[in-house]
Amino acid sequence: MILNHLNDITESIASGQNVLKVIASESKYLQKEFLNLLKDHQIPLIRYSNMIFRKKYPDARGIVALIEETEILDLDGLLAKLPSQKNIRLLLLDEVGDPQNIGAMIRSCVCFGFHGAILTARNTAPIMEGVIKASSGACFHLPIARVGNLTQGIEELKKHGFWIVGTHTQRGVWLNSFDTDRSIALIMGNEDKGIRPKILNHCDYHVQIPMEKGFDSLNVSVAFGIIAFSLFSFDKKSF
Repeated sequence: MILNHLNDITESIASGQNVLKVIASESKYLQKEFLNLLKDHQIPLIRYSNMIFRKKYPDARGIVALIEETEILDLDGLLAKLPSQKNIRLLLLDEVGDPQNIGAMIRSCVCFGFHGAILTARNTAPIMEGVIKASSGACFHLPIARVGNLTQGIEELKKHGFWIVGTHTQRGVWLNSFDTDRSIALIMGNEDKGIRPKILNHCDYHVQIPMEKGFDSLNVSVAFGIIAFSLFSFDKKSF
């Protein structure tokens, strides 16, 4: 959702809505009180040239704010929503930028029994129209959180008994090589770069999908769908 009036933006921030960022034209004057409000809530302010701003937001008055259209939790809020059962499944997205991929993975989460998703605050697409459409509305049926520091989030998940599984196209084992009868947080990485090395270093296991020699890459949402279904079939023990 896009807000394009300063008063509406101010009210949204004050009411606790998840404002992702504020974009203003270079000539738009912003009072110190508003700048302090952005700073207090750690909301990025981006300045565009007047020409670019008018081209992107022709109906706005020099300022817009991007707001996610679903409830976005912090990590504690997500953990509080998880069921009290043995094998919890979480999806962690490490800077996945394509709304279509995010939406498709959230849809697979709901189809294959995942209990929540955690997105990075930076370089991950917001839960807006593109993601909602690609998920076929599944994002309204899955608890979703954002974290500013994924490494810290992983360490917190470990304290709650999660095993962290990272995906890698060149090294790793398949899921049947270790015990999946436990709570698992599965990390999927950026479409081009994969999971960042510092995040891989915090994983308990690395997995890759067995496939024919000579080709070792899949679209990230397709890869997640395969892994999610495999975990689902292991859990159900009926396939």
